[in-house]
Amino acid sequence: MADNALGVRNIRQHMYQSALKMGTPACIVNPVTMVIFDLFSIKFTHTFNPLDATISQYALGPTGWLEKTGILLVALAFILLGMNLLSNRKNTELPVNTICAIMFLVVGAGFLMVILFNVDTTNGISSFHGFMHMFAAIATSLIFPIACLLLSFDLANNHKRNSLAVYTALTGLIGFGAVMWIAFPSNRVAWIGLSERTLAGLNLMWLIFIAPKIIKISNEIQ
Repeated sequence: MADNALGVRNIRQHMYQSALKMGTPACIVNPVTMVIFDLFSIKFTHTFNPLDATISQYALGPTGWLEKTGILLVALAFILLGMNLLSNRKNTELPVNTICAIMFLVVGAGFLMVILFNVDTTNGISSFHGFMHMFAAIATSLIFPIACLLLSFDLANNHKRNSLAVYTALTGLIGFGAVMWIAFPSNRVAWIGLSERTLAGLNLMWLIFIAPKIIKISNEIQ
């Protein structure tokens, strides 16, 4: 019985370590795949204008499965990023802020909620699904830049990471400012579809170019 329990524990540990190793490729491949899927969805869906229609609106169309698959892949990338940072938080090379790791996990969970609860184009946030979708979208869009700002302070502790710290801080500042501007009730944002995709592109660029470096640093042991 003890041998069986040990064997199951070893299998779980192996699966967990294998999942962690997928963090770096997922942060690179998954966002690129999401962009490709969004472009395909735009090309084959003629009922919306990508300048005015959001990704969530395209997810309601005939090719909505492409949008939802792309969002799912990005959610997985953020979850793997958070798992990597949590598993290596005791490394002294980069004193990773545990709060940041948890926030990236929450961002991943937020994307999953966006998929689970569709946007309600008729009743807006007055419906349960519409409210949950909007809550998850806004919360995710705010938590990510805040996590970037907090993480940039950790990176700035080592002068060798200054470029990563600056890029991460800029991503956080621009992202937070853009979300506050778009979400503010009195601001009627023209071309909301383009604005959303521009902000999403900024975040995905960080995920592609910076997140793998963060994982690599967190795996280094002095």
